[in-house]
Amino acid sequence: MNSAILIGALVCLLANLVFYAGCPNQQWFKKRPLPFKTALLIALAILILSTTIFTLSFSLPAAIYTVITLCMLLLGTIPFFTRYTAPLKSVRSRGTGLTRDESYTTFKAHWWLKIIGATLISFPFALFTSSLISFLFFLTRLLM
Repeated sequence: MNSAILIGALVCLLANLVFYAGCPNQQWFKKRPLPFKTALLIALAILILSTTIFTLSFSLPAAIYTVITLCMLLLGTIPFFTRYTAPLKSVRSRGTGLTRDESYTTFKAHWWLKIIGATLISFPFALFTSSLISFLFFLTRLLM
């Protein structure tokens, strides 16, 4: 595996983590560490860096497609990692059983279906978007 692909994927992951940390509905921190607009600008700058790194291995349209696809897949799955952050507590008064803390609110029902749905929806959308970008690159070369 080319090291530029791995580095580009890690940089893209970093951009998505920064963006998610600044989102109003993020559930990793009690208070957002970054305002939304600041996180968005930082994430866009990191995504441009990721695209530049991917162009070392791919053509520009393929690098843009890769970044779009990775962003859609990561933004669809990152919120579901909060499912494992709050530890389970045992309830002694009602016999055996486990429960979550009252402050623990996250995606509970069918989280795996949501991940599969986000993946199945995001891939065709990323494919369409990248084909549109490739077509625009083709038109600009044709007109030159």
